[in-house]
Amino acid sequence: MRMKVLLTGAVVLLVAALTAGWYLRFGKADVKGLTVTGDRVRITGTEGRRVALHYGEEGLVERHRAARGAPWSEPRVLYRTGEYDCQSLTLATHEDTVAAIADFGYGCPAGSPPDYSIAAVASLDDLDDWDVKTVEGFDGWEHVRFSAEGDHVRFLYPTLDGTATLSWRSFWGFSEPDLNR
Repeated sequence: MRMKVLLTGAVVLLVAALTAGWYLRFGKADVKGLTVTGDRVRITGTEGRRVALHYGEEGLVERHRAARGAPWSEPRVLYRTGEYDCQSLTLATHEDTVAAIADFGYGCPAGSPPDYSIAAVASLDDLDDWDVKTVEGFDGWEHVRFSAEGDHVRFLYPTLDGTATLSWRSFWGFSEPDLNR
C-alpha cells in the first residue's frame, strides 16, 4: 500500500513539473497594445511597429507600419474569403513575433461556430512575409501561446478530449494541426 501511495505521489509530482515547464516555456501572449474597433483589430509591438487586420470584400486584409511614425503599408489580402457572415479576429505579440487568429463562416446563425480558422504568424522585423495556415470545418483557435524567445507559437482550442493544437516554428513554419477529434 505504501509503495502505491509513493508511486502515485511521484506521478503527480512528475505531471506538475511537466505542466510547470510547459507554462514557463509557453507563456501567455502579450496583448497590451491590442486595439479592437468593430470588425478591425490592431496591435502595437516593439519600437512602435503596428499590425492591423480586418475583413474586406476580398477576405482577410493586413496592413502594417514598420516603426513609430512610418507610413502604413498598402492593404494586402492574406487569405481570400469572398463574402462572409460571421468572423472574429485576434492578434497577439511576444518579443518580435506577431500571431493572428481569424475565423469566418458563410451563412452562420448568431452564436454558431465558424467554418474556417486561419492562423497566421510573422516577424515584426519582416511584416511582408506571413506564414498562413487555414483549417476547414473547425470551430476556431481560442488561445495563442509563445515560447520565451517567440520562435515557437502554439494555437490552442480546448476540446472534450483534450486540447487541439497547431504549432508554428520560425525555422520550418506550421505543422499539421492535431485536432483531437
